[in-house]
Amino acid sequence: MAGDEAWFDNLRRAVARTNLLNQYFMMALIKEYQEQSDAVRSAVLRFWAEPASVSKLDELENSLRALNKERLSAGGAIAFGSLLLMSISPAKYPPFRARKSAQFLRLLGLKPLPAKAPASERYTQFLKVLDDLCAQAQGAGLPIRDRLDAQGLMWTLLSTDPDSSWSSDEATEFRQWRGDAEPSTPAPAMHDFDASKEAATSLNQTPAPLIAEALLRLKPASEELANELYLDREDLQEIIDLLQARRQIVFYGPPGTGKTYIGKHLARFLSNSQQPDSVQIVQFHPSYSYEDFFEGFRPAGTTEGQVGFSLHQGPLRRLAALASREENRNKPYFLLIDEMNRGNLAKVFGELYFLLEYRDDKIRLQYSPEEEFQLPPNLFIIGTMNSSDRSIAMVDAAIRRRFAFVELHPQGHLIGNVLPRFLTAKQRSTLAFQMLTALNDELDSDQRDLAIGPSYFMRDEAATVQGLRRIWKYELLPLLEEYHYGFLNRTEVHNRFGFDAISSNLDLRLFETGTTRSDYEEESDEVR
Repeated sequence: MAGDEAWFDNLRRAVARTNLLNQYFMMALIKEYQEQSDAVRSAVLRFWAEPASVSKLDELENSLRALNKERLSAGGAIAFGSLLLMSISPAKYPPFRARKSAQFLRLLGLKPLPAKAPASERYTQFLKVLDDLCAQAQGAGLPIRDRLDAQGLMWTLLSTDPDSSWSSDEATEFRQWRGDAEPSTPAPAMHDFDASKEAATSLNQTPAPLIAEALLRLKPASEELANELYLDREDLQEIIDLLQARRQIVFYGPPGTGKTYIGKHLARFLSNSQQPDSVQIVQFHPSYSYEDFFEGFRPAGTTEGQVGFSLHQGPLRRLAALASREENRNKPYFLLIDEMNRGNLAKVFGELYFLLEYRDDKIRLQYSPEEEFQLPPNLFIIGTMNSSDRSIAMVDAAIRRRFAFVELHPQGHLIGNVLPRFLTAKQRSTLAFQMLTALNDELDSDQRDLAIGPSYFMRDEAATVQGLRRIWKYELLPLLEEYHYGFLNRTEVHNRFGFDAISSNLDLRLFETGTTRSDYEEESDEVR
C-alpha cells in the first residue's frame, strides 16, 4: 500500500463491497477522509504492522477521530478496525457491528460496555461472547468451527425468523425472547441447522459465508453499460458498490450532465430489465407531499352514491409492497426520484426518514397505525438534484446523512470525457467539445454550479454548425441570462457567452477528424 497513489480508491471500493460498515463511517471515508488520505494511510499502516493486535484498536480510533470528530462514531472505528483485522485472519477477527452486538449481549443478560469505553475492550467483550457461543453451539452438535461462524450464527439469531419446521409455540417463544413485535410480513427463514450438520464435511473445506454476503448482491457493471453511457466501467462499479452499501444515492450537478439518464439506465441494467415494474420514476415539485409519495386519503365514491375517502397508496408504498413479496425478495427494485431538491423533503418523507437509515426496523405509519411497515432491503432509491439553482444547499442534514451524494460535473472525473467519447463513437468532429470547454472556461470559476453539461451537444441537431447555433440561441443563452440575472444585462450575456464570442478562436470549417477546407466547401457545414 505504501507508495501506491491509487491505494485510497482501492480501499474505498473494497470496503464498499463488504457492506460491513455503517453509513456514517462510509460517508466519512468517501468524502472527508479522502482529503486526508495520507494521514489515514499512516494510521492503517501502523495498525497493520506486526504483530496484529486488538489492543491497537485504541490507537486507530484516536488517529481517525483526530481527523474527523463529527463523522466518526466509536462503533464505526471498531467496525473499520475489525475489518482490517479480518483481512489478516477472518476466523480470528470477525466483523463488528455496534448495534447488533449490543442487542445480542442484552439478550444474553449481559451489559454492553458503553460507547465511551476503549475500542479494544468493546471488541474483546464481543470476541469473548463469540467464544462462549462457539463452545455452546459445538456442545449442542452444531458445526460452528470458529468466531466467524459464531458471528454468522449471532446474526442469524437476530435477523431471521423461524421456518415452517418450528412449532407455533416454539416460534412464539423464540420471538418473545428476541423481543419481536408480531411481523406484518414473513421474515427470511431461519437456516436449517440440521442440513448444515449433515454437510459438516464440506464445511471443513469451504469457509462459511457471512450473513451479509447472503443478502442480495447487485450485479457488476459491464463494458456494454459503460460504452452505452460513455463512462468508465470502474467508475460505474464504484457507484454500484456505493448503492449496494448505502441503498440510497443522489446524483447531483448542473443541468445537462445526465443525472436522470444515468440513473434510469443504471437502474434498468441492475434490475435486469425483464421486470417491467422493477423501476419506478417520480418527480418531486413544490406541491408534492407525503400523501402523494407514500400514502394518503383521497376522495372516493361509496356504494350508496355518497362521497367518502379511501386510503390511496403512492409510488413508494406500491413499490415496497411489490419488492416485499416472497417471490421477489431476491430481485432488486429501484425508485428514481427526479428533481429531488424541488420538493419539501421533510414534508414528503415524513417518518420515512427513520426507515431510510434503519432498514432493519419497522415503524407504525401515520395513516396506517394498525400495521408496521419496513422498507425492504431489495428496494434501492436513486435521486437526482440540480445544483445550478442553489436549492441543493438547502437540503437538510438529515437527508444528507441518509443518502450518498455522487457529483456529476462537466469538468469532473466522472463525466468529463463523456462528450469526447460520444463524438468519437459517432465519428463527429471535436468542435462541440471545444465549444463546451470554451464556454465553461468563460463562466466564472467561483460559479462552478453554473457550468453547462454535455447532453446539449449529444443530440443529432448538434452535428452541424447551424444546429449548434440554434442550441446556443434558444437553449443556452436563455439559461445563461437567467443565471446572471441581476449581475449582467442581456447584451452583456450575449457579448460574453454568445456563439460567436465563444467560437472566435475556433475555425468552424476545419474539423479535427481530418476534413480539409475543400472537403468542407464541397459537402456543407455538417460536423462529422
